[in-house]
Amino acid sequence: MMKKHPSIFRATVLLFCLTSVIASSNAALAILPDRLAKLLNEEGIPPSSISILIKEAGVSMPLVSHLADTPRNPASTMKLLTTSAALDLLGPNYHWVTKVYLNGPLKAGTLKGDLVLKGSGDPWFVIERFWKLLKNLRARGLKHIDGDLVIDDHLFDQSAINTQTLDGQAFRAYNTPPGAALINFSATRIVIHPTLNGLTVRTEPPTSTLQIKNMVRILPGACDGRNGGITLAVTTHGNITEITVGGRYPPTCGEA
Repeated sequence: MMKKHPSIFRATVLLFCLTSVIASSNAALAILPDRLAKLLNEEGIPPSSISILIKEAGVSMPLVSHLADTPRNPASTMKLLTTSAALDLLGPNYHWVTKVYLNGPLKAGTLKGDLVLKGSGDPWFVIERFWKLLKNLRARGLKHIDGDLVIDDHLFDQSAINTQTLDGQAFRAYNTPPGAALINFSATRIVIHPTLNGLTVRTEPPTSTLQIKNMVRILPGACDGRNGGITLAVTTHGNITEITVGGRYPPTCGEA
C-alpha cells in the first residue's frame, strides 16, 4: 500500500472539511466550521491568517465567508487574473515576435553595419531559442558583424513599471521586472562544481559584465542535504556587477 505524504494528507482532510461544509450549509458562516478550526489548530495556523469565501455560481449568498474582505498576498492565484487579461486583450492565438534587422549590406558573410534585435515582450525567449535564432541567421549567410549589436526594448513604457520588490530580494529571478527584450528571463545561473582541487563557480550564460568572486569553502563529510549554506553578495561598480559567492559546501553533494 502506498504511504501518503503528510502534506498531501492534510490537504485532503482540509478539502474534505470544506466539501462537507458546502454540502451541509445553506447560509453564510461568520466563523470557521468546527472541524476546519480544529485542523488549523493542530497545524498551528491562526484562523486570522487565512481567508475563505465559497459561493455557488449564480447565488449571491456565500456558503462560507471567513475574513473574506481581508487583503491577502494572492501568490500564484494572481496568474488567473493575468491569464484572463491576456486572453481578453491579446486573444488565444497571439504570438510574440522577436524581429532582427540588418542595418547595412551583407557581403561575403559579413554585415557592414549594426545588427538590430527588436523585442516584443516574449516571456519565453530563453537561451535555447536565442541559439536557434543565431543558427537561423548563420543559415542565411551572416557570419560576422562589422558593427554593433543594438537591442531595441522600447516597446514598454519603463516609467510605468514598478521595480520595487515585495520581499526585498531584488536578485531573485521571480522579481525581474517586465521587459520587451528579456532573454532567458533576464536571469543568470550560478553553478558550484566540485573538482579535485576544490570548488569552482561559474555562470550560465557567461557574460563580460559579471564577475564572480569565489569564496566558497569545502564542508567535509557526506552530503546529507547540507547544501543550503551558500551566500551571495552583489555589488555594482559602473557597468560591472560583482557577485561574491561564500559559505561552505560539501563536494559530496555534486554540482549545484
